[in-house]
Parts: sequence; C-alpha cells; structure tokens
Amino acid sequence: MTTINIIESLTREVDLMVGGDWINGLIGLMRELIKAKGEPNLNTKGRRTIYSLGDRVQVRIIELAEEDVDRLCSDWQDNKIKPIYLISKRNNYNALAAEVFPPELWKKFRECARRIQEALDWGSEQRASYLIIRIENSLSMAEEMLINNELADSDLGDADANLRNARANFCEMEEKTHIRTVGLPRVAKKREISVEKLLADLEDREKNARIRLEDLEDQAEKKRLEKLQAEQRKIDQEFIKRAQDAREMKLEQTIQAISRRSREAGKSAREFLEYVKSGNPGKANACLVVIKRYEGGVPPVFQELYGKLLRTQ
Repeated sequence: MTTINIIESLTREVDLMVGGDWINGLIGLMRELIKAKGEPNLNTKGRRTIYSLGDRVQVRIIELAEEDVDRLCSDWQDNKIKPIYLISKRNNYNALAAEVFPPELWKKFRECARRIQEALDWGSEQRASYLIIRIENSLSMAEEMLINNELADSDLGDADANLRNARANFCEMEEKTHIRTVGLPRVAKKREISVEKLLADLEDREKNARIRLEDLEDQAEKKRLEKLQAEQRKIDQEFIKRAQDAREMKLEQTIQAISRRSREAGKSAREFLEYVKSGNPGKANACLVVIKRYEGGVPPVFQELYGKLLRTQ
C-alpha cells in the first residue's frame, strides 16, 4: 500500500471514529497513526496530515477517557460497581501510560489511573470508617446492657450478638488488605490517633465486655441450676409426702380392719405404732405377738415398720 493510500485510509477511519465513543478503537487507531509517522516514504505534507489526524484522535481519546473516569468514580461512590472492576480499569490506564503515546495523551492516561486510585483509596477510607463506627456502636450497646447485674437470657443473647457483630467487623478490616493498609490509616489520621492506639482501645473494650458477659452468663447459669435444684427438691418433697400419706392411710385401713375383727388386736396395733414412733422395739415386738395371736400373722406393712425400727437401733 502506498503512502497516499495509507493516509487516505487513516483519514477515512479518523473521520468515522472520532464521532463515536469507542475509546479502545480510537486508541488502536492512534497506534496506527504513530506507526504511520515512521513510514520512510512519507513526505512533509503527508506527515502534517498524519499529525493533524493524530491531534483529532488524541482530543477525542482525552474526552472519552475523562468521561470514562468520571462515570467510574460516580458509579463507585453510588456502589454500582465492584472494587475489582475499578482495579482492572486502573491497571488498563497504567498499561496505556506505559506505551509510547504523545505527551498529552500519556499524561491523561497517568491522570486517569491516578484518579481511579484516589477513588479506590476513598472507598477504602469510607469502608474503614463504616466498620469502625459499626464496631463502636456494637460495643456501646453491649456495654450499656452489661451494666445491669440482672439480665434476662434474651438480653444476654443480645449482648453476645453485639459483641459477635463487633468481632465480624474487626475480621473484615483484618482480611481486606486495602482497607487495613490505606483506609484505616486515613481514618486514624482524621481522628488524630495512631492506628495501633485506635485498634487497641477497641479491642480492650471488646475484651472487657466479653469478660463481663461471661461473668453474667456464669451467674445466670448458677441461678438456673439453683432454681432447677429447688424445683427438684420440691418435687421430691411432694413425692415423699404423697408416699407418706399413702402409707399412713394404708396403716389406718389395716388397723381399722384388725379392730373390726378383734378389739384386743386393734388396740395392740395402735400401741405398736406408738412404740415405733418412740423407738421402742421391745414393746413394739410384744404388740406384734398379740396381733399375730389374734390375726394368725403380722400384716406386711407392720413387718416393714418393725424392720426399719430395728435397723435404726
């Protein structure tokens, strides 16, 4: 292809593309123009034409680059794009700035990469500030709740949830390098405090609140256990009382049945109970002998009472 044909072809491409907004196509066209400037057979007029075409393409690239970065920064502030997309765009502009382009275009690519980096740094600062405020609010709510010595289980659970939220925000700051290395120092600087002091103060508050929570949880668990033990004792006492009432009723029914059959045996049965209560096994045994003579045997309930009396002596 002759130099005239090259210039005509490039002119048509420039006329077609400078009216559009395809920045990558224009950058590719600029590369072609730069290559064309090195054509050995290019005359002075042709060289001026190439330079003129390059100026037109450069102006349009600069316009589109500025619009691109303005849109990126706006979308970033509105949370419409992810950090990784912004990082990719910054890397692209840095790569373009590393190529051989006219000075004004090279400066614009460097400026675009710098503006995107500033937007990323701003985003990290905003996120770090948000996380610090979340941590402070969570700790304050937990601390306020933990002032009370008498907390319901639900309140202890809420305090624990606040402390867990604070820890989750701590972890996010630790895991995301750009927030930790860029955003956090900016927040600390605005607060006129070192990063180390800012984090240490918050971690001390978290530690003290956790100790306080665990102490209250131990107290609450102790009270729950005491309550359960008291309830169990009450149940046991009621069971013993019912068993005792049933045994006394059975004894009374047995004595009444014996008395209906024999007045003497009935009298000995009541005396037997008195001797058992007073702890006199000899007299109690004498009563059993009388009962056995009239009844032909000793009722099992009397045998059980007498056996217990002997074991206690």
